[in-house]
Amino acid sequence: MNRQYTAPVTTAILVVNTLVFLLIAFQSNAEQSRLIDLFGLSVDGFFEQKHFWQPLTSMFMHQHPIHFFVNMLALWSIGTPIEITVGRARFTWLYFISGFAGAALMLLFPPAINAAGIGASGAISGLVGALAVFYPRATLLLFFVLPMPAWLLAVLFGGFSLFAYIQDFIPFMGHMAHFGGLVGGVAYSFLALGLKVGGSHLVESPYAASRSAVSNPFGNLTGKRKTEQQNVSELIRKAQQSYQERNQQDSKSSGGATAPGSIQSTSPMGTSSLTTDQVPPISPADVPPATSRSSSGSPRQPNPGENPGDTSESKDNNSTGSDSTGKASQKGRLKYDPQTGHFYYE
Repeated sequence: MNRQYTAPVTTAILVVNTLVFLLIAFQSNAEQSRLIDLFGLSVDGFFEQKHFWQPLTSMFMHQHPIHFFVNMLALWSIGTPIEITVGRARFTWLYFISGFAGAALMLLFPPAINAAGIGASGAISGLVGALAVFYPRATLLLFFVLPMPAWLLAVLFGGFSLFAYIQDFIPFMGHMAHFGGLVGGVAYSFLALGLKVGGSHLVESPYAASRSAVSNPFGNLTGKRKTEQQNVSELIRKAQQSYQERNQQDSKSSGGATAPGSIQSTSPMGTSSLTTDQVPPISPADVPPATSRSSSGSPRQPNPGENPGDTSESKDNNSTGSDSTGKASQKGRLKYDPQTGHFYYE
């Protein structure tokens, strides 16, 4: 079944910007100037007149149509995949933290022209920084013409913003707001979200699922990053299942074609042999806990007043300190080396 993924926060921000733009457009020139002085971001308005709402309200104001349409196109193109990647709540934090970071830097380093700054450029610059973190090899079009990877665009954009501010190039633009938003977006992506290549957060993204019917507009790079981690998770599940089955077989009979305590685990690099004292009953987030079974092989229900996880079998294992659990618990957490195809303890 085809699933359609939407970006409601991105859509809501776009709608609010559109409504505010239309509201300003239908005002007289004098009224437009008054609204911009009151709700636009300026050093005098924020520090002297105590208009502390300006960092927020200025993010939703646009006066000129070209400025508005370019920002909204960038918001929709970049904001949609980022919101689907990190989720609604994190995207909201990312957007506003980037906007506030840009506003803070603009107040500390105001432009040469003493005028109120308006526009969503600072927050959208943060989305560019986040895109460079999540999809560094994603191809973007500079000036809608020149293709380049997202990481390079972010570096060039940040460098140009600093250079333009120092040289007073295009002085009516808020270059430091752009630079501050870019830095804020990158910092939030790395520090607050804690996302990295192979991180578990991106596994939950619908763009990371190769079987998803929705096409990733950035080449499904997340899916490629996650392939190895998905393989490791599958191997851990298989090892856990084999470990449980071997315990059940050993409880019935001590003989068999395979030596007791031996498990064969298949990996992308080949087949590795593991023993039961090397495979602890790991319980990753995506592996359901093992069900205690009686000697007949069927799940044993807990007695009245007994803890559901406290079965006779688990009591025996804990009291005897068997090699299958006691030794494993002393060795640390099970890890997997994709280069050799073997498990090891950390």
